[in-house]
Amino acid sequence: MRRCLLVLAALLTVPAAAQDPEALPFSLELVEVDVTGMPGLHSFAWAEHGGRWLFITGRVDGLHGIIESGAFAAEQANGSLWVVDLAGDQVWSRSLSELGDAVADPLKVSNPQYHQEGETLYVVGGYGTDSSTGDKITFPTLTALDVPGLIGAVVNGGALAPHIRQSADERLAVTGGELRTLEGRYLLLGGHRFDGAYSPGGGSFTQAYTNQIASFLLIDQGGTLGIDDVQTVTDEDALHRRDLTVAPSFVRGQCDGAPCITQAHTMYAGVFQPSNLPYRTQIHATLSDGLAFQESSFEQRFSHYTAPALPLWDEVTETMHTAFFGGMAQFYFDEDAGEVVEDRFIPFTDDIVTLTHEVAEGGTTYETVMPVQMPGLLGTNAALIPASVPRSDLEIVRLRDLDERTLMGYIVGGILSTMPNPGWMGMTAAETSASDRIFAVYLTPEFTSSTEPAAEYASLRLEAPYPNPFRTRATVALVLDRPAPVVVEVFDVLGRRVAGLHDGPLAAGRHTFALQERDLAPGVYVVHASGDGVSATRSVVRVR
Repeated sequence: MRRCLLVLAALLTVPAAAQDPEALPFSLELVEVDVTGMPGLHSFAWAEHGGRWLFITGRVDGLHGIIESGAFAAEQANGSLWVVDLAGDQVWSRSLSELGDAVADPLKVSNPQYHQEGETLYVVGGYGTDSSTGDKITFPTLTALDVPGLIGAVVNGGALAPHIRQSADERLAVTGGELRTLEGRYLLLGGHRFDGAYSPGGGSFTQAYTNQIASFLLIDQGGTLGIDDVQTVTDEDALHRRDLTVAPSFVRGQCDGAPCITQAHTMYAGVFQPSNLPYRTQIHATLSDGLAFQESSFEQRFSHYTAPALPLWDEVTETMHTAFFGGMAQFYFDEDAGEVVEDRFIPFTDDIVTLTHEVAEGGTTYETVMPVQMPGLLGTNAALIPASVPRSDLEIVRLRDLDERTLMGYIVGGILSTMPNPGWMGMTAAETSASDRIFAVYLTPEFTSSTEPAAEYASLRLEAPYPNPFRTRATVALVLDRPAPVVVEVFDVLGRRVAGLHDGPLAAGRHTFALQERDLAPGVYVVHASGDGVSATRSVVRVR
């Protein structure tokens, strides 16, 4: 569908440059990547080691039932460990059943909190079924998973148990929150404890929101696994949130009692307000002067439910950009009508939206609907697995360190919906499923400089490779309007250079280059041409 561009400002008066989406210092692009045997998963935990991904927990069905009974059926929980080798187009899996119920049940949960620290993936809480009683509970479990050990066991057939350790603590009986680290401590942000069958229309269950941000030390000393020195801040209004998105950010805060720009973890939106509508403000959690939070006054119209987020920092303008990919929201942009529409049923959306916060004194906040959208109503409960790019110590991408089109990472899984509002008005959630799709996210920096007029640069254009997909040979054509030195390279989906097609001067006119079967294994590739201050890219797929 044709996309229009829109900026929603926090204030009535916004600098003219901020009102134009093309004034953002970057553009985004999605390229779908096919992996044979990729499972459909959502609401999972993941880790990475040696270029391979490890997936555990989550669901293999779609959206939980809203009106009908039987939500969160035990047989639809993800009961396997999955290892995915994107570059090698290989997937391996192992059932958790060999571990025994006591260890496996807390790993068959939905919406746990998790964080990878080095080679260890820590998984906290989550909602699932206790096999010993048949009851649905929020598990009070802390699990430490040896990532390289488990990947090796799944791929090579070794035992799983030696690579998994668990402990229990009722303070960790949380689901729908987020787990992060900041200044050497762990933060558990938001979430709730839900015990009993999920049945909004009736039934026996208990639900208690944490209404807090907890900070603690995670103790992992071989035989000792637990938490210590727990500190909390509680607010029954501002922090009554679950199923939110959390991303690192730079904000104005306090450092040793003085104003400063500091790193934080920001809680974006989440559910539910007393009105049963999502929260729309942001909560910035900081530790620079002890555990504290500040609530913004800006109200998001988009990205109110858990969705992939890409944090970007422009240190020159002291501006924080956070891009959100799809998900569910109280508002969506109707590209046909060219306007924002409110839907209080909180529909699935395809909007990709950047929230920009000018951290400099007197700065404002606004949202930009990007000219690219999610394919389908995807994004909810998906994950963005980051690629290796320049980042802060809190994993915020440093925009000014990028000088060309760069792979940011991969959006994986989530809930796939065939309609905006499944499960309401007599419908069931059968219109949804767990997504097995993967999308590479590319960012192209677009900083401008008045000292470098465009007239000094040659025009460089890459034509679409043909045929595409190809089996044995594809042709790539490049067109120059005047002579220029040009480099033409091919990269795989992990951003690794796999072939060079040209490096040197080219005359004005059209030039062709051949992609050969012998050079490329089956998969998705990006052809990148650059020279004389300009660049262009094209995607190409080689099939068996």
